[in-house]
Amino acid sequence: MSDKVEIDPVLDTVPCGYICFDRNGQIIEVNSTLLVWTNRNRQELIGANIMQLLPKAGQIFFQAQVLPQIELSGELEECYFKILHANNDRIPVLGNFRRQHQDSNIYDLILLRIPKRYLLEDALVKAKKVAERAMQELQESNRTLSRFAGMVAHDLKAPIRHMKSLAEFIVEDYDRLLDENGRDFLQKLQNNALRATHFVDKLLEYGSLNSHSQLEAIDLNRVVSTASENLSDSLAEISARLEIDDLPQVWGFETQLVQLFQNMIGNAIKYRDRDRPLTIQIYAVPSTPTEWTVWICDNGIGIAPENCDRVFKMLEKLHGGEYEGAGIGLATCKWIIQNHQGTIGIKSKLDHGSSFYFTLKSEMF
Repeated sequence: MSDKVEIDPVLDTVPCGYICFDRNGQIIEVNSTLLVWTNRNRQELIGANIMQLLPKAGQIFFQAQVLPQIELSGELEECYFKILHANNDRIPVLGNFRRQHQDSNIYDLILLRIPKRYLLEDALVKAKKVAERAMQELQESNRTLSRFAGMVAHDLKAPIRHMKSLAEFIVEDYDRLLDENGRDFLQKLQNNALRATHFVDKLLEYGSLNSHSQLEAIDLNRVVSTASENLSDSLAEISARLEIDDLPQVWGFETQLVQLFQNMIGNAIKYRDRDRPLTIQIYAVPSTPTEWTVWICDNGIGIAPENCDRVFKMLEKLHGGEYEGAGIGLATCKWIIQNHQGTIGIKSKLDHGSSFYFTLKSEMF
């Protein structure tokens, strides 16, 4: 056993744990505070190895990091680890190690219990790591889904195009041989081929969204201008009016944001009220110091409030076959906003138009 060390009466009662041990980890002395913390008695610890006070992970850390460090330099400050209560509960502490004097193989260890604030900080750090890992998994899942949608759509397009060509060939060369029912069936075949082609095009559009684009400062005025120019023929055909406020600069992926506004404006065109000219209003308001909420409002047919949560679901079509569409456009919008770490929603009422809103960051995320 190592040399006997008499503990100072003052040190015995200070609100800090104290352990005196030798280079092999054998405990020479402890103070009463440590005994109270761990619910142990002095006879149990004196002569035991300090490893008995540490959980398995702590033992490995102590052997690999602490002992070599204090033997080399003679001290180690604010070392975080946990000691074991008699009932095996973990007690988080900060330890300060110091060699008693230059040629000594005996070390003093002063332990400070970590307040709850430090535990919360530790929990926040762990939560952040979990969130970052979840974000990475979500981004990888989105990339996989995009690749899958693109591959499926590409493989479907060739046979659908072939089916459409065969239907056109039959109409051109064999129409006179068909009765009214035959011509009706053939027309339905052509219409279905056209709808299938449109659906596949939308899948390809969804699969081509580039999640690897460069994050940059984006002028939303330029984005909306590009999106509206892409739809200029459709807007002109129905004499639609766009009312666009001066829009802010946000951080994002320009290609995706153009697609977002194009889908939103296209949705307003599709679900317009035929009895009144279409008006689309686009404006933005600051929702937090680092975030804008963008609104796209129309005077179209609207939807029932109870169906608002369904509009962003993939392949969801609330109006059945009454309106053309693949049920992908608004799902794509939701994907884009999630990729920009924002939120998206809608406020609507039947026959009173729809107001879509989504958030975008004004600072890099």
